[in-house]
Amino acid sequence: MDRWNEFFTLYNEELAAAYDKAMENISDEEQLRDPDFQEHLRNQVLNSMQAWYSQPAESLDGLTPESMIDGIGTLEEAMRRIASAAVFCDDDIPEYLKIKLGSFGTQAIPSLVKAALTPSWKADYDKEEVPTAEILSAAIFLRILGEWQACEPQEDIIAKFIRTETPNELIADAFKLYISGVGEGAIPALIKALSAEGLEGRSLTDAHEYALIALTLVSQESRPDEVFACLRSCFRAMPHKAIGAICIGDYGDPRGIAVLKSYLDRNIGKFDRQEFYEILSSIKRLGGTTSDIHDPFRDFSTR
Repeated sequence: MDRWNEFFTLYNEELAAAYDKAMENISDEEQLRDPDFQEHLRNQVLNSMQAWYSQPAESLDGLTPESMIDGIGTLEEAMRRIASAAVFCDDDIPEYLKIKLGSFGTQAIPSLVKAALTPSWKADYDKEEVPTAEILSAAIFLRILGEWQACEPQEDIIAKFIRTETPNELIADAFKLYISGVGEGAIPALIKALSAEGLEGRSLTDAHEYALIALTLVSQESRPDEVFACLRSCFRAMPHKAIGAICIGDYGDPRGIAVLKSYLDRNIGKFDRQEFYEILSSIKRLGGTTSDIHDPFRDFSTR
């Protein structure tokens, strides 16, 4: 077996064992669903992996994982190893590999951007697809750019994502993490991509919905008026309203109550069950009353 393939096999085994150990005393399923707790658990596991990097392994010809990573001499080689890690690693790639990539400084960013943008991000929703090596590595490169808070390439990344009407789920998740990493700095570019000018007469696609979710996530704290206007506009333009309603509810601006109620009033008999109950849920989360809303499906009380 190739030495690096063995490296990744050992990493997967050690990471799985570290998670098993960390989970031994955790029985509260509700706690496991908490994103903050998940992040705490992940950091705990990664910290427990530190000693593994300095332990020689017979299957690595007596080398330590740390010395193998230290032996990477060029940016190109670091990119190749990370692309391989994206394919072979079951979870996130080894943290030391990211640190090694970071040692090449800002010159690594153009390489990451090029590698992330080169492959097609499109998914075929009509059949089950095994993610290709290109998709796996592109997703990792996007996540790293987000972790590095690399703002400069955001317009190119957003533009490619929006052009990919049905993005692969791994890419969609990585895109959300990239936008989260950039933070509020991504708001203007996202609004531009989701505006009438950005849509250029097209209807909203899956990519637009993912982008709307990302916009909601990075703007919840500051809640600028232009974001609410964008959410409202996209909700009205969406052929299916569920995602738009969820975003308006998550955004937290009470003005969303009127937007959602107005839609229900104007479209009685035209919305489906999922749309109706997502809208109802968002109205409640925004502090609105639902006792005055007729439930055409009669599944639950609206009071």
